[in-house]
Amino acid sequence: MPYAFNDVEGAPREQLSRAALENLQCNVLRPAGRYYSRQAFVRFEEGAALRTWLSNLSATSHTRGGDDANISTLLFTKRGLVKLGVPAALLDKMDPAFFRGARNDDTLKKLRDPSPQNWGDHGLGWDAAHLTFSYDAPAPAALPPSCVAELGNALDRNGRVVTDATEGDGRFGHFGHRDGISNPVFEPSVPEQKYERWDPRRPLSTLVVKDPLAAGGVESAFGSYFVFRKYRQNVAEFEKRVADIRDEILKRRDDGHVPSFEGRFPDFAGLEGDALVAKIKAWIVGRDLEGRLVSQNGNGAVSNDFDYSDDPSGAVCPFSGHARKMAPRLATADAVAIRRQTLARRGVPYGTVDTPDNVGLLFWCAQADIENQFEFSQQRFANNDQEGSNLEFPPSPDLDSLIGRIDPGPAFENVTDAYPATSRWWRWKSTIDVPFEVWKTVTLCGSEYFFAPSLAGIERLKEGNFK
Repeated sequence: MPYAFNDVEGAPREQLSRAALENLQCNVLRPAGRYYSRQAFVRFEEGAALRTWLSNLSATSHTRGGDDANISTLLFTKRGLVKLGVPAALLDKMDPAFFRGARNDDTLKKLRDPSPQNWGDHGLGWDAAHLTFSYDAPAPAALPPSCVAELGNALDRNGRVVTDATEGDGRFGHFGHRDGISNPVFEPSVPEQKYERWDPRRPLSTLVVKDPLAAGGVESAFGSYFVFRKYRQNVAEFEKRVADIRDEILKRRDDGHVPSFEGRFPDFAGLEGDALVAKIKAWIVGRDLEGRLVSQNGNGAVSNDFDYSDDPSGAVCPFSGHARKMAPRLATADAVAIRRQTLARRGVPYGTVDTPDNVGLLFWCAQADIENQFEFSQQRFANNDQEGSNLEFPPSPDLDSLIGRIDPGPAFENVTDAYPATSRWWRWKSTIDVPFEVWKTVTLCGSEYFFAPSLAGIERLKEGNFK
């Protein structure tokens, strides 16, 4: 079926050829969709050792990925490509942010990331990553000396690995929310499908680029840039933070000296016990635990076809809610530009309820332009707490409640019991009464920028012939 939204430079606009699909690695156009993953990160002293490791591995094409029980993807950092002998003339054709890297001081400052010295196993940087996906738990594998293997799981609502018996129960994150509902679509939908509020289809040029590593500039060779982030989640601290927010809301119900929270946000009125806790968690994430939308035009639906046009003030879903913050879904002309910032999320949780001290998210996202997609989203959406008067896009105030990072520079003002109208608050009106952030419960433990070459590009890396 034609890829009607394909606008990749040099490719037919109406379709991505069969040859291009067969040459494209799996887990790019759509998620791998397996219960388990093993993500092996490797580092070698010499390029010869890296090439030897690479020669024993294979990657799976997009067209085979849906049928094979076990599939795999190979990704490389700039450091790894240099070790494999990729000349500067080819590296110069690649994404400047990829060339700069995740550990570069400018990158760390731009994203407000902590020092790599605090990243543990991921602190030194990698040459490559080999991702394998399967329906069965991966068997222990022999690993190179400088290697870390992260194991990802698809979780059910009880925090255990999804199996055939529980697949219908959905896939959940460690904080209890159903995940994987909202993702861009790069393949044509069925002809009769209509999108009333939000069309998830995106141009292929936001996902893939011509692969400069393929010999002779193969016309059917496309790759994609991946960003990896390892986030450790402290579930116990998250639950404690939610309880503190609950107590603050309840305390303000009977306090005549401060504005009533429910008076500003009627959806909270009268909520008690588990219902109040569930609403607080929904505000933090922007979806409730079952994945239903926190949006006036989307309440009660587990759907991706919604926007926030009926909630311009953040009264139903706060601006700081993770889902809203990272995907504003603007119903304006700027929506066209923001669609270019879309990320194809490919992350999976790690750990289970049986390992509470070691759980979190292995976040991956694919894109064509790291600076104008991932870095834009982290810097201008998640970390932006301004009203929007000097932004390129309409306001999306407040830091992201889940992954926003506070600038370590000037101290923020503290919320007090008084709310003078003339004060300039660092929190927007949706959270000025009660702060909903849970930043201390999510810790960044690693970041890396990768390139996923075409299969033709991988073969050329194995051969090492770039003349």
